[in-house]
Amino acid sequence: MKIVSDRFLVNGMLGGLARKLRMLGFDAEFSSDDDSVLIRYRSRAENRIVLTKHAELAKSLGDRAWLVSGAGTGEEFHSVVPLLRRITGPADPLSRCLDCNSRLEKITREDARDTTPHYSWVRADHFTRCTDCNKTYWKGTHHKRMLDEIREMKKQLAR
Repeated sequence: MKIVSDRFLVNGMLGGLARKLRMLGFDAEFSSDDDSVLIRYRSRAENRIVLTKHAELAKSLGDRAWLVSGAGTGEEFHSVVPLLRRITGPADPLSRCLDCNSRLEKITREDARDTTPHYSWVRADHFTRCTDCNKTYWKGTHHKRMLDEIREMKKQLAR
């Protein structure tokens, strides 16, 4: 497969995979739309590789699609590892909103005050906010778990 992009359009029941890719820093738009014409259009217009479990759609898109296999997010991620290994350019972990895929930007503690639970706001040192949906992120108890998960995904990519 010739790599046509490092951007993805993840369709169908692959929302968990989209979140994993975003966690790694990949641009991974999610589309719950099953309209194959619209997916083909978006793939070309936005220069995205479609990640799908629909064999016919993948076949019709050729180099613009990757057929995902596996049951569960871990197996689905494992099935796209060969594709991710071919992509040049380092991903920037924790740089994208896990919900909407937009970029995160650093914000001050004061800017985070109204969008962060008080307990977390008092204890966290660093905050980021989504440039689109305005969700605020901070290094809470989940942060270590996410870093461990990123480390495991990077190990798979390095094998």
